[in-house]
Amino acid sequence: MGGAAAELRKEALPRAATFFRTLNRIPDYLAGIGVGAVIVTVAIQILGRWVGRPAPWTEEATRFLFVWLVFLGIGSGFRQAESARVTVFLNYLPASLQRLVPWIYILSTVGFFVFMFITGAQLVSQQVRMRELGSALMIPMWLVGICVPVSALMGLLGVVESVVLRPELIGLRRARK
Repeated sequence: MGGAAAELRKEALPRAATFFRTLNRIPDYLAGIGVGAVIVTVAIQILGRWVGRPAPWTEEATRFLFVWLVFLGIGSGFRQAESARVTVFLNYLPASLQRLVPWIYILSTVGFFVFMFITGAQLVSQQVRMRELGSALMIPMWLVGICVPVSALMGLLGVVESVVLRPELIGLRRARK
């Protein structure tokens, strides 16, 4: 049984790695486009002020793009287990507690992202119901608010990716030498 499970795992890991690599390109490309859009928008804003004809929409567009970039970063950071953690104290814990820490990390992170998804979905639902619009761009605010549940899903997938492909990053097993 152990040999069959190991063989199945060996076959499944490359497929999982390909799946996550493909999936991770989406937020990476979106972040690249977002950074480019922020640069262009700020350049238009600076040029407009310099020539005495500021474009009011540029400030709001920059803010909305920045919000999206922050939330893309939150979700993306978890795929490499790059979240903020206090690891310096782990060596001082008894071995029995050290074995629990990765599971506490996984459960608390998943719990946070589930909470974030539910709260974000409620926010988007409210924005749709209230027909909220941006004051300068006049775009539906749910286009901005949807970054919260999207980021939560990316974070959940990032935690799954860490557990499946890089368990040593979160302490589930020691790195292979």
